[in-house]
Amino acid sequence: MTTLVTGAAGFFGQQMVRRYLEIGRTVTALDSSEERLRGISEKGVRVIARDLKTRFTKEEVADLKNIRTIIHAASVSSPFSLLPKPVLADLNLETTRTLIQLAEDVGAARFVFISTPQVYTCLEDQYLLHETTPLPPPLGALAQMKTQAEQEILTRLGRGTVVLRPQCVYGPGDPLLVPALLDLVRSGSVPLFRGGAAETDFTHVEDLVDAVLAAERTRSAAARIFNISGGNPLQVKRFIDRIAAASGLEPRWRKAALPAAKSAVRIAEARSAITGHKSPPRLTRSLLAFLAFSQTHDISRAKAHLGWTPRHGIDEGLDALASWIAADGAGAGAEGVRQS
Repeated sequence: MTTLVTGAAGFFGQQMVRRYLEIGRTVTALDSSEERLRGISEKGVRVIARDLKTRFTKEEVADLKNIRTIIHAASVSSPFSLLPKPVLADLNLETTRTLIQLAEDVGAARFVFISTPQVYTCLEDQYLLHETTPLPPPLGALAQMKTQAEQEILTRLGRGTVVLRPQCVYGPGDPLLVPALLDLVRSGSVPLFRGGAAETDFTHVEDLVDAVLAAERTRSAAARIFNISGGNPLQVKRFIDRIAAASGLEPRWRKAALPAAKSAVRIAEARSAITGHKSPPRLTRSLLAFLAFSQTHDISRAKAHLGWTPRHGIDEGLDALASWIAADGAGAGAEGVRQS
């Protein structure tokens, strides 16, 4: 019996594969990038590079008949929802449908889906959001696609499914969140809304790995969706200041009026859509929500039903992150689009 990890060459996927190897699990690593899979194959892991949107053939299904657990982390992301809806639908939703079909075909007993708390995001403060909180209208295409993917997985695969919603995953090697925020700092002044009061949760990547292992073991039938975070909210301004300092940068915070920003961002997104998103707006509704409004999450359900609790405190995590940034510079900047 083996475990299939999709998005295995991505930031979280690599950490997941590494942990499986440490505990002696047999792993098959699936990703769209053959080049990025090379480092994993050198560790003795079976790797499969293929278009994740294309349905598996009968021959491929037969070859994967020993798969009993699927960790579906494959996703196409861009910092703060800069990708247009058709692209996200094609690369995220269709990928998920392919994996649902594979799970049905091989008879997988467990399917763990890495979703996002962006499904909760709106332009207002929200504290201790629970998994049963009614979801607002999606603030962007990513939230819409992830919500739909969750629903389809839960409907088709039923009791063997676990959905995890990890907030702001970070850690050494992060290719998305940290570079995107550093690009924002480098681009000029950073808007400061409401005196920098906005706070959110951050999730160390190793805590997410722990949560997946706990999700595999759970026998609870009472819950299937779980919030995952470090459990200690931090001001977004403080997070940005800390990673910027580690890069030798000093953010130029500029006080900004929230009502004007809400109007401007809607106009900017509409203009970007007209041009086919060839020139994404510097400020999107998703980024505005991140910078201006608090969003924290109740993780008591994960603690109670999964027997999981975060091990990495935010101060400890920030120290390690700052050391990595100082050593590696967190790369040359955000890639804009990331398939993981």
